[in-house]
Amino acid sequence: MPKKTIDIPILVYGATMTGIGIAIKNPEQVLLVDKRALVGHEFIDAYNLGSSKIVDVKTSFGKTLLHELLDRKILTKEGNIHLPAMPPIICKMILDSKINALMMTTITNIEKTDNGFIVSIYNNSGQKSLSVGRIIDTTSEGLLIKDKGDRIIGKSLNAALNNPNKQEEFPFDDEEIKNNPNITCQKGKLDAEIYIKLKLEISEDWAGARGKLHAFWQNRPKCLKNWQLATISSTFDYWVLYSEPGDAGNVQWLPSCAYSNPLEAFEEGVCFIKGGAEQ
Repeated sequence: MPKKTIDIPILVYGATMTGIGIAIKNPEQVLLVDKRALVGHEFIDAYNLGSSKIVDVKTSFGKTLLHELLDRKILTKEGNIHLPAMPPIICKMILDSKINALMMTTITNIEKTDNGFIVSIYNNSGQKSLSVGRIIDTTSEGLLIKDKGDRIIGKSLNAALNNPNKQEEFPFDDEEIKNNPNITCQKGKLDAEIYIKLKLEISEDWAGARGKLHAFWQNRPKCLKNWQLATISSTFDYWVLYSEPGDAGNVQWLPSCAYSNPLEAFEEGVCFIKGGAEQ
């Protein structure tokens, strides 16, 4: 009996920085699918700055992104990044590279076959089934992964802060902040760009997490009395350990958030699948 035709060689779930890196190198082979409408959400929408180290990029795709971020002053040479300015850059890369992407699309079922998978997707156009050769899940939560083991080790809800007095520096060294194990504060590229992370239980739901953040802010340390809670991230910031993604015969998990920052996550995506476009 002949094998079924593979309509999609590689389905990447998650328009994450890693997912986009995989797709940009292999645009003719990859279908990029995400249930959200936003790109790079594991960093940008989670208000997750990552580390400020500059990655030693080696691929042409990584170098292009790095130079674009530096030229537009979204990223400094010291590695400080202005997250809100990133989406237009990423979206233009997707468009210019002619990546096949389906946003606001949910995977409703995956059926293993002899030579791949039958994947059911649902979006505004209705239900559709695809014959897929390989599936790579790049989401932080491992939405397609049944056995995540102990790889998800924590999560936080992050928020951006504002101070009407632009001359007042953020009190990073205040004892009430330094000695609080449940909060972490980071500075973005701009002088007044401050983010605060509130550590949560892994099982915490969205309503409970927002309640905890607001409760913390109502009783915030005195050193933060002049600061305002400007905006809250639209998704959790997950802390996931990196591990080998497993056999390509099964759904592979390559969480983008496991990398140190957006640029490294993108570069690792580009390098993940051998072959494809020239690096």
